Amino acid sequence: LAKALVPFVFVYGPAMLIVTKGFNWVDFLEITLSCALGVVMLAAALTGYGVARMGRFEQIWLALSAVMVMSPSRAATIAGLVAATPVLLRQVAMWRRGSTVAPQT
Repeated sequence: LAKALVPFVFVYGPAMLIVTKGFNWVDFLEITLSCALGVVMLAAALTGYGVARMGRFEQIWLALSAVMVMSPSRAATIAGLVAATPVLLRQVAMWRRGSTVAPQT
């Protein structure tokens, strides 16, 4: 799925291609890092496992957040990160407890 979404990032965020008119490194790094983070989040959502097992609701929530993070809009990227924060915090809490398997919901 990520392979299908990344070309859209090229279209809507052409700074990632480095060959655009008015290219600058700040835009390139911002788009590239947000796209990479979105791909990792999407992979975790699709597999159902980040650092601990996720429930279905968490998977859906993280997948929607990942698509927002991958968008070239700065506002959507920030909104996606904020939306993903509860899932990511729960993943870290489960990892610290040593419980990598979430109860089935």
